[in-house]
Amino acid sequence: MVKRQKKPVFVFIGSLFSLLLVACTANHTKNGEQLVQDPNRQTIENVLQQLLNAPDEELLTEYYYVTHTVDEKTETTSSATDKLNNLLEERFGDFFTKTGYEKFIDELGFKYSIEAESSEYQLMVNGIDVTQDKDASQHYVFKVHLVYTTDEGEEKTALVTGKAESREKGKLSSIEIKDDEGLEQEMIENGQ
Repeated sequence: MVKRQKKPVFVFIGSLFSLLLVACTANHTKNGEQLVQDPNRQTIENVLQQLLNAPDEELLTEYYYVTHTVDEKTETTSSATDKLNNLLEERFGDFFTKTGYEKFIDELGFKYSIEAESSEYQLMVNGIDVTQDKDASQHYVFKVHLVYTTDEGEEKTALVTGKAESREKGKLSSIEIKDDEGLEQEMIENGQ
């Protein structure tokens, strides 16, 4: 009786496994170009998702609790402020430099959630396009395709555009909304 050699089977299976591993770990291609995931683009997308899917009820509950607490010297106010700050830090802190984070919270952090809530609008991100500036690699522009429902149940769309800057990998030093096709103003007028 002749014994079969199992070595070629193992070599074949090993080669197949290696090929599969290489295929799974290779960068995806688009139109023949290799795509490398840019952490700054991902950061911009994450921030815009959190900012523009609004209102953010959890964030607003903490915000209103802090802003409507009359006596600022109480321990309750201090712990409520700490809770709000921790929530904001949890949501946005990893995406920004220290100064970028402070500027973001001051200028944009609550803006769309507050206006959406007061006007009874629901905002939902339907797609985000982020493009890196070819001449200044730390600069990005973005377009957010937004679907929103008005207080009367009417569904509309808006294109939100803006720019962001990242001087540190995966961290934004600034993000700014340049145009929202009048959505913020519409919410302000309907919220009054």
